[in-house]
Amino acid sequence: MAIVVLSGTMVELERRLRARSTDSDDVIARRLSAARAEVGRGLAEYDYAIVNDELEAALRQLQALADHERARLDGRSDPAAAVAAEELRCVRLAPGRWLA
Repeated sequence: MAIVVLSGTMVELERRLRARSTDSDDVIARRLSAARAEVGRGLAEYDYAIVNDELEAALRQLQALADHERARLDGRSDPAAAVAAEELRCVRLAPGRWLA
């Protein structure tokens, strides 16, 4: 099992970079391009994705994944955790949310 943690959307990343007022437009553009490439690779290479834009929700998602994988490895079923885990599968996610 491999998990990628995404820190919000590209729009949010750009907002944060601009709010810091430490980088030029060119540097921000390069950083956003690099972030898009990293997210694209992450969504292609990992099994699950957790979006860390709300800490409590991200922690609940991580716990559900741990419960699901623990049950799976023990040869048992945890239906609620399985449903939650399925919703976090990278293949089910629309990458446009992070790459826009």
